[in-house]
Amino acid sequence: MRSFFMPLALLLCAAGMVVAEERIYVAESGESRVTAIEGAGNRVVGQITVSGAPQAIAVSVDGRRLFVSGETKNAVDVVDRLTGKLIRSVATGRRPGDLVLAPEGRKLFVAARGAGAVEVIDTATLEKVKTIFTGKEPAGMALTPDNTRIVAASAGERKLSVINIRTEAVEFEIPVAGVPQAVAFEADKSLTIHRVFVLLAGDGGVEVMDWATRKAVSRLAGAARGVAASPDGKMLWVAMNDAVTVYALPELKKAATVQVGKGASAIVFTPDGKRGLVAGSAEGTVSVVDAAAWKELARVAAGAGPRGIAVAE
Repeated sequence: MRSFFMPLALLLCAAGMVVAEERIYVAESGESRVTAIEGAGNRVVGQITVSGAPQAIAVSVDGRRLFVSGETKNAVDVVDRLTGKLIRSVATGRRPGDLVLAPEGRKLFVAARGAGAVEVIDTATLEKVKTIFTGKEPAGMALTPDNTRIVAASAGERKLSVINIRTEAVEFEIPVAGVPQAVAFEADKSLTIHRVFVLLAGDGGVEVMDWATRKAVSRLAGAARGVAASPDGKMLWVAMNDAVTVYALPELKKAATVQVGKGASAIVFTPDGKRGLVAGSAEGTVSVVDAAAWKELARVAAGAGPRGIAVAE
């Protein structure tokens, strides 16, 4: 496919004002680009050239910039979302992967797998300002529902490293029974966390841990490749092979199985919680799933090896 990018400014409409449309951005780990998908029409509207083997994407709080981790270059590319142009590449430790933006947007946390650390980038100066050593191979990261901590899955040491956002230091660690890859949370309306769901590599399934005691209480069997809790806190989605299994919370009762693209992995929800987006890494697609009806609405071609997904409005 020929690489192109249509400026966002041309995709905005107005009647005396500018109104943004939802865009889904997908990191093509097999290419040096990000695919942009129109949320309303579920169609590709452009590609943005970035550093080789992009892994994850984050969108700035104001929606003007994309942050894309590039494993080949050991850097995070900062892209102007309006023009698709590279603003700067910020050097990181080896093999940068997952990205988490702090709630106020002033800091970007980067899992540098080859460095055994989570690195912190100041989003105003676009400089790396801190290195937080977490243990070997930090993989997936997730922001806690109360926005106070980031949990990093330290795959090389079979533990979760819990980072306090305010102090930018590891506050405590939780051992797990396998090689952790990603985490999701179950919290109540007061944002109190009850359980954490830890995706384990291989056939390890999903370990269910009590957050208060930091102990495993059960496990969901199977070779999982992605895990996410729905924004309303009522469902847990687990990606396996070419399907997503939906479990009702808190019972963890199987509610549905949704067929999606082959190699189902990363799961992200749209801000309104109405759709789930599932990367089909083996066939190069993103499945758009109705989160209420548990039905695939569209399957969009998204290049080679789609991995990280982010949504901007």
